[in-house]
Amino acid sequence: MTVTEAIAAGDAMRPGNPYSAAQKRAWLTALDGRIWLEVQQKSPDELPVYPAPGAGETETTALLAPPPYDLLYPAYLAAQVDLADMEWEAYSVSARAYNALFEDYAKYWLRGHRPAGRPVVY
Repeated sequence: MTVTEAIAAGDAMRPGNPYSAAQKRAWLTALDGRIWLEVQQKSPDELPVYPAPGAGETETTALLAPPPYDLLYPAYLAAQVDLADMEWEAYSVSARAYNALFEDYAKYWLRGHRPAGRPVVY
């Protein structure tokens, strides 16, 4: 899933939200930063950043989580919209959905990429 696809899917979950594509890119950058550091345990010197494509360019940068785990991106955007809108009940539901998807992805990643010298915790 690309950044543009994730934003479109998130917007479909929360139609009419007032947040810019730039804000949603920032949220996705933060989420992939969390995946990069906490799940994949890679160097903070190489954090992913997702700038907007230039005029006439097509978005080709894939987010870190592959299908079917990429469903966590629109779920995260929906949760962020609910949080920013101070819709506490909706945020509670959407945050639980996102957290479950994030946990599923983390378990998937750790099953195939065991950190050297450290026990795997599920």
